[in-house]
Order: sequence, then C-alpha cells, then structure tokens
Amino acid sequence: MRELTFPSRLPGWVLIIAVVVSAFLGAQVSLAAFAHHALGHPGSWVWHVAGGEGWHAFGVLMRCAPDELFAGVSVVGRRPPTLYQRWCREWWRAFDLWTRGPGRTFFGATMLLMTAAGTAAYLAALRRLVPRGPARRRTTTYATVDELRPFLRPRGTSPEAMLRSGALPLGRTVSEDGRSRSADLWIPLPYRRQHIWVLGVTGVGKTSGIIKRWLASDALLDGVHAPVKMSTIAVDVKDPDLWEFAAPVAMRYDRRVIRWSPLSPDSMGHNFLDYVHSVGDTVDMAETILSNDTEYNRKDPFWRQTELNMLATTLQLVCEEPADRLMPDLLREKLQNVLGVVPPPRSLAFILGLSHLHPSEFMAYIERVDGDRTIWRDRFSKVFQARDDKTIGAWQGLQNVLVIFRDPDVIAATSRSDFPLSVVARQPTTLVIGLPRKPGSRRQVLTALFLRQLLQTLDDIARERQAGELQVPVTFLLDELGVLGLIPTFQNFVATYRDMGVSFVIATQDRAQLIDVYSEEKADAIIANLHTRIVFGRDLRPEQAEDICRALGETIVPEPGVQYEHKNPLTVVRRGTRMMYQVRRLLEPNELRALPEFRAVAVLPGDVKAQVELPPVHADPAYQGVARQVSTVDALRYDIEMDRVLGRLTATPRITHAESTPPRTDGLPPLPQMLQPLRTPEDDPVQGVPEQQTAAHGSSSATAAPLGDSQRFGEQTPVDADDALPAGGRVEAAESAEPAITDTDGPAKLPAEVEQPTPGATAMPAPPAEESALPPLIATEHPQVIGSPLATFIVEVLHGSLRDERLAPGSPRGWVFDDKRGEFLVSWGFLRDWAFRTRRRFTDLEAAWTRDGLVRGRASLTVTGRSITCLLFSKTAALRLPSDLQHLLARSFAKVPPAEVRLSTARAARDWGPDLPAGGKGDESGHGVGGPPPPRLIEFMQALEQAGIHFVGHPARDEEVPVHGRWRANSKGGEVLLVERAAAKAVFESVGVADATEVLTLWKQAGVLHLGGQVRSRFYTRRTHPEGNEFLALRWDQIRRYGPAAAGSRRA
Repeated sequence: MRELTFPSRLPGWVLIIAVVVSAFLGAQVSLAAFAHHALGHPGSWVWHVAGGEGWHAFGVLMRCAPDELFAGVSVVGRRPPTLYQRWCREWWRAFDLWTRGPGRTFFGATMLLMTAAGTAAYLAALRRLVPRGPARRRTTTYATVDELRPFLRPRGTSPEAMLRSGALPLGRTVSEDGRSRSADLWIPLPYRRQHIWVLGVTGVGKTSGIIKRWLASDALLDGVHAPVKMSTIAVDVKDPDLWEFAAPVAMRYDRRVIRWSPLSPDSMGHNFLDYVHSVGDTVDMAETILSNDTEYNRKDPFWRQTELNMLATTLQLVCEEPADRLMPDLLREKLQNVLGVVPPPRSLAFILGLSHLHPSEFMAYIERVDGDRTIWRDRFSKVFQARDDKTIGAWQGLQNVLVIFRDPDVIAATSRSDFPLSVVARQPTTLVIGLPRKPGSRRQVLTALFLRQLLQTLDDIARERQAGELQVPVTFLLDELGVLGLIPTFQNFVATYRDMGVSFVIATQDRAQLIDVYSEEKADAIIANLHTRIVFGRDLRPEQAEDICRALGETIVPEPGVQYEHKNPLTVVRRGTRMMYQVRRLLEPNELRALPEFRAVAVLPGDVKAQVELPPVHADPAYQGVARQVSTVDALRYDIEMDRVLGRLTATPRITHAESTPPRTDGLPPLPQMLQPLRTPEDDPVQGVPEQQTAAHGSSSATAAPLGDSQRFGEQTPVDADDALPAGGRVEAAESAEPAITDTDGPAKLPAEVEQPTPGATAMPAPPAEESALPPLIATEHPQVIGSPLATFIVEVLHGSLRDERLAPGSPRGWVFDDKRGEFLVSWGFLRDWAFRTRRRFTDLEAAWTRDGLVRGRASLTVTGRSITCLLFSKTAALRLPSDLQHLLARSFAKVPPAEVRLSTARAARDWGPDLPAGGKGDESGHGVGGPPPPRLIEFMQALEQAGIHFVGHPARDEEVPVHGRWRANSKGGEVLLVERAAAKAVFESVGVADATEVLTLWKQAGVLHLGGQVRSRFYTRRTHPEGNEFLALRWDQIRRYGPAAAGSRRA
C-alpha cells in the first residue's frame, strides 16, 4: 500500500466506511434470524443468513408500519380491521416478541461489531500517515517495497529467468514489524559489478547461504542455457567441500571446470614462473612472496631490500637460463638431500633448494652458470661482496617464506602448467582454489601468488580488446579473505576492475581482519568500493559487533516529535513538529547480535536496507544430493568433452627478451626437448585445433629439466642396444609373441584415429582432435574400479601431464598396433615421471606389472628421428582397464604398424613382489602380504606392547615414567614406530637376541626398517633430536603385513 503523508482525510472516511459496513453485516444477520423465528422454520437460523428472507421480512415490516402504528386508536365509527391489517399486526407482534427475547443479543453484537471495526480501521489509517521530507527517520528503518523495487523479482518473471539474466539470489525479505509481506530479493547483474562485502563469523551461513548458492547459480551462465556468460573463481578454505558441491553442478552445463589445490595430490598444475616474462614480473613476484612473510615488515630496511633483490635476481636467473646450465650433477644431489626430490629448474621449489647453498657454493654455482660470461656475476655482485653471515641471513629469510615448497604435492602442482589462466576470460569457467582445513604451513604465499597472476592476466587480456572489457565476465568469490595472504595493490584491483567486467564478493569476519593484512588505509580503500554489504549477526562478540557497525559508519539523524490535531471527525492534520538531532549508527550492535541463524542485514546500493532470510543450500530441494566426489576419470572425460564443445585453447609463442650477451653453448650438451603439457599459459581460443599443432617453443615448465630424471633414483636411463638407426631412419620389425588378432566382431581392439605412416616416414603422426565415428571399444573382461596403479597411470598419460625429455612437443601420448592385436605402448619416461610424482619406485612398478602379465617388456620405436623406449602393455592390461579409459585410450593413442616396433634388449626389471596400492604415499616395496614374518619380529613387537607405558601415543602411556620412543610418528614414507637405541637393545636382550646385527639385516631386506635416517653402531637409526638421540624406526605398513600378531597393538 502506498504511504500517506499529513494532512489527510483518510482516517475519518475509513471510520465511516467501517461503521456502515459493520452495521450492514449486523442487520443482515439479525433480520435472517428474525425471519427464521417468524416463519417458524425448523433447524438453525444460520443456514438462512445467505438467503434473502431476512430482507424480505424487513420489507414486510416497513409496509405494515403505518397500519400497525394506528391500529389501536379508538375512532368513532371505525371499521373493523381488515385481513391485511390483522396480518400486519401479527408480523409486528412477532417482531416485538423477538426483540424482547433473542433479538436483544443480535442488536448488542451488531453495535459491538460496529465499534470494533470503526476503531480498528481508524487506528490502522493513522499508522499509515508519516511525516514528509527530512522529518522522516530513515537511518534505522528498513526499506519499503517501493525502495526495494530495483532488487525485487518483476511480476510474471520466474526465478529461473532471474538466474538466466545473471542476477544473484539474496533470500526473502523479513518484515521489521511482522505485518508486511515478504518478497524475493535479488542482486541484478549491473549491481554485481559494484562488488559485495559479506561479514560474519564462522558458522553463521556465509558459505552455505551465499558462496555455494551463488557458485551454483553462476554455473548456469554458459551462453547456451542462458544468454549471459560468466566465469567464477571461488576459494575453498575447507577443501574439498566446495569442489565436491560445485563440480557436479557445473558439469551439467557447457563450461570449464578446474580445480587448483596445490596441497592435494590430484590437483591440476600451475607453474608461477610460466608467467614471468620481464624483469618487472620478477620484482612483482618477489614482492608478493616476501609480503606474505609475517616477519618481513618488522625487519630492518636493509634486510628487506637485500632479500627482495636476491629473490628477484634469482627468479630472473631461473627464467632466462636453459635447464642444462642450471642443473649440474652436484646441485642435483644437493636438492635430493634437502628437498627429497629434484624439482625442475623453472620452479620456486628449485629456488628454495638454491637458498640452502653456502655462499661459497652459491658463488661457484653462479660462475659455472656464467661460464665465459659475467652476466650473473655482475648481477649478484652485492652477494659476492657481502660477508657470509649477511648472505646466509638473507637466504634464511627466503627459506622461511618459501618453506611451503618443500611439500611434495606442492612441488608437483607448481612445477607444471596444466591450464592457462586466460581460459577464465575466454570461456565460461568454474575455477575452485582449494586450501586444506589445517592452518598455517604458509599457504598464503600460494593463494596470493595465484590470485595476483590471475588478476594481472585479466588486465592484459582486457587491454588487448578494443572495448577494454573481457570476453567473458569474471566473478571472484573470496571466502575468508584474511587468510588468503596479502595481494599487493589489491585495493587498486577492486577499484578499477569493475569496467573490465570483474566483480568481487569478499567475505571476512570483521574489518579488523582486513586491517591485519592490508593495514587500515588500504582496508578502508577496499571497503569503500564494496557497495553491497551483507552482515550476519549470529554469535558476534561485542567487540566484533562494534567494529562492524563502526565500519558501516555513523550519521546525524533527526528525531521528529509530531503533534496531531483533529479538526473534524473526517480530518487529522499535523499541528507542529519538534525536531531533535542525535548521532546514531546505521546498525546497532544489539540488532546484529540478536539476529537468528541464517538471517542477515543487507545494505544495498543507495542505502537500501532489508533483513533477509538466507536458507542453507543443502536445504534447497534443487541441490539436495548433488555433492559427490568427482573422480579423475570423470574430470578428464568432461575436459575432453569441453575441448570438443568449446574448442581447445592452443599455445601462443612466448614473449622472449634478448639477453645482453648470448650464452655460449660450447662444451654443453644440447637442450633436451621436453614433452609440452596438455595446456600452456597465455593461450588464444581456436576452434578444434589438434594438440599436435602446438608451438614447440611455447612457454611451459616442461622446457626445464624433467621431474623424473633418472639420476635422482639411482638408475640410468635405459638406452637401446642399437642407438644407431638403420638407413632410412627405421628400426627392424619384430613379430609379437602373442599377436591375438581378432576379427571385426571381436572385443579386443585398440582403435586409433591417425593414418598409417608411409614406409619411409621417420616420425609418428599425431591423432587429430576430432573423429566423426569411433571404432568399437575394448571389452572389459575383467571389470575393476579406477584406483589401481595401472589405471591411475594411464589416466595421467591421457591427461598429458607427464613428461619425457626425449619426446618433442606435440608427440602422441601413446601408440596402438594397427593390426588390432590389443596391445599398446607408452613412453618409459612417462612411468618414471609418474613414479616420482606419486613417490613410488618405478622399477618395482615395472617388475610387478611384468610378473602379472600386464607388461610384456620394453620396446622401441622412432618418433621424429629419435628412438623412444616404451613399455609394451599386453592385451591383458588393456582388458583390465575400465571401459571409459579404454574409450579415451582409443581416441588419444596413435596407430603404429608392427614393423615400426622392436622389442628392447635392455635388462629385465627385478621382481620386488605384488603390485602396489593406489594411494602412492608410502614407499611400498611390494613384499608378500601374510607371508612368514622376519625372525624375532613378533617377539619384539609383543615386548614393545608390554612396555607401552614408555611410548608417546600408546594407549597405556604413563606420563610419570621415562619416554623411550614414539608409538606413531609421521615420515615421508608413512607412519613409523620409533624405539630409542638403548631401549631397543634392552628389548632385543629380553627376547634372547644378544647381537641384533643379523636380525636387523633381515628386517632391512624385508622392508620393515625405515631407512630415511643415519646408520650408526650397526643400528639403522633415525636422528630426530639435535642432542643426538638415536632411534630404531619400524614401518607400520610393513608390520601390518605379517598378521595381527605383529600389528595388534597398532589397532589398539
């Protein structure tokens, strides 16, 4: 209803109308009851209220009124009453009797109804009257329907139509006084670009009520199911909660779905150094890294500048120099000892390894990289001139902030690039940045670097377009911004990216959280550009409520005291107004803290305020049961499908910068050509371009030394016995021991989509990206769930994330025989790279697969003039793959004639036992499960169980007795049992072993001992304390293999 202002005649007229209507209703009921009484109808009079008998009786009484009034007057010569007069007299006599009896109740009820109706209507009309202009209080009142109209759903528009238009749902409004009706509230697409701030403590509904719902609603905006396109980048601080909800929803539509969770083993890769193209980029990256060191700002300016210069120069070093110059053999051994792995030179983990060099070692390393030049000696001149203690102090500062890159999962995820950042601006994309629930570990560096590079990439793309806008708008859902690290100049991104089509949704617990990260001045600059504010008040501490209300601001508001005057019953006017002014906050702390769960106060652009109810997304029937785990195969299949629907983004040549002096390559081996990843940074959209057309000189971490270098495993790269190719560049043919050729109706067929090479060809052609008709698939004779090492390895091969230094960019991922024998080949370098990433022994994998009949051996074939060593997988291996993997393998692998393949004469791999589990975390050596235990192991474990009070973590631990070890401790190879040296010797003596040397040797051969530490006094021990305490480390995963007798206490 429209609001009314003084003066107004409405209250008087409403009173009259209410009285008349109530009198009419009372007369209707009373006359109906009288007619029922006069006519003598049986039953209740209620059934005659809707009829017309009451008003008919009223008409009879009106006609008979004159006759009844003068019927009793004595007049000389008066005639006797006629029949009509007697009839009228009977009616009036009946009416008189009824009014003296039950009629009095009806008349009284009618009068009460008239009074109540008139009073209620009059008071309701008075309430609708408000003062005009500035006399009205606006600060602490919620908006009216007219003020909320730009944010309401238009009449006749469905919620689905609002979602397709790009509007964000904001729940339903809640009336302040409980009388006005609620309505659906929406944030239209133009208001989204004015940015949104969500405030509230943990657990009040920010994620389930806003982040998840908006992430799911944006998934519809793919340009096909909706006319609007939108990419969404969300940060999940409870990984994989958001990914398991968003991925199944987004996969319903035509959009990319990407997960970058560097602390998870199944994350897609992003190498930060692939986006460093100039000296300015190195300085920006160094500033971002060091800004997320909590101790950096408290350091002396000299140390801050020293660390910045050293890090920026080192970044420039690893980005400009080739891999063979940066990775000498001595440094490879140093990195293996420090990090446990040997990362590629073009990675931040490699820089962390360099920081562990002594200044003298680092100087020698720089001189080796320079050779006959003086480029890097000049750039590191200050390092050479400084004292060792200053250089070591600067390196220690860098180690402190780069410590996160010691994690093997982080090294694997940041050493390659599986997708270009530009994809979010060119195709509709749902990108989830996952962070684990565990705090600390300096994960802020990862998110700050990623978001900074992503924002800079969006700016570069927008500058290339004439309109200055992104082809696909982007929305950032930054939950818990305070824990995502410091993004330099983030306040400028929020202020200027609106015109590019970028919108930010920032969720924090309070304003102080932003101040702690960005300082008060920058935090206020960020808040000033967030025009929509959603405040959750549930469970706020008083201090937090004060800070939030203070952040929303204060204003001087008038408090009108209005006096009313009744000039006549129909008019009420305002006689005068007494104005009082006081300072009030926009929202009071008690109002915020009193809000129920999942209710918030929304302050929309234009100071439009409303209370909204935001139900959790899991209570919505449309999203119930949606959350599920997305397997690697599902993600890979969907990614291939999106390549067909949206078009693959192919690589563009990297922007190179000329060096002051070109490096000399005399005496250095040629730079190995590496396999380029599935996706490379800085891509342009091309429809249906085959992967083999990717530029060979594209920027990627793959151009650096491979992760799977054979020297770090103590194995030499297998070389064919005949490296010298025969004339024509071809190898001799060798017949397969098991041809297994089937007819067209047979199940065992491995199709491929490439033409058969000509007899004189020296390179294997690549399969095209599309094929109209696919041949029959391999039948699954032995169905197995995905998760075995073989299936997981084939998934990584199909994904294109593995590398082999001998394969040129654009080479096929594998090969199948064109005679349809059911066998296929995969590069041996892929197995080595995959084993390094999953921390397995590739020799054990090959031996186990050979023993089980999955691998027939090694073979070689010629690709682009090079002899490539491959693993020859048998038909049995193909049949054990799930059907979806068989389909993907058939589409991705290239055909090769048997004449092009030659069985290798390399030594056979040693059989270390059965196949390894799918987890890949432990260094499982493959000893038989349930076999005879090593000697004295059962007795040793039983004696330790009886002495459990001395072991930390044991259920029977007694704090009053000395500690002799730790019952469960974590190591890189899994959980271990640590027994102090003296205690282990005493336990051996208690079980009758005087000299444990022979027993420990047998335990070592059985894989029971953890060999990650030092060897002292014939004990395979592990040093865990600087005081020199030595421990015997036993691996729980191997103890459990020998039955409950040895591992029973572990289960306790």
